[in-house]
Amino acid sequence: KFLYSMRSAKGEMYWNSGVYTEIVPMQKIRLLMSFADENGTMVPGKDVAVPGVWPDTIEVKIEFKELEGKTELSITEVPILDKNLNI
Repeated sequence: KFLYSMRSAKGEMYWNSGVYTEIVPMQKIRLLMSFADENGTMVPGKDVAVPGVWPDTIEVKIEFKELEGKTELSITEVPILDKNLNI
C-alpha cells in the first residue's frame, strides 16, 4: 500500500493512495491508484478538484527495459477518460 501527496505551485495539496498488485524486480510494477484525503481514504473521481473526468481508480503499469546500457521506463495509466488533460 502507499499514500503520497503532491503540492501545486499555488500550495494546494493533492493526495493519492493505492495498492501494488504486481512487482517483478527489474521488469515491471503494477498498481491501482485513486485520489484520497490525507488519511488515505479514497475520494471518488467525480469529487476531485482537478480538471477533467476522472475514474475512481486508475491502473498504473510501469515497465523497465534495458536499452543500450540504460534503463527505458514506460508508464501507462488506464483509464484516463478525458484525452485533453494536460498532465
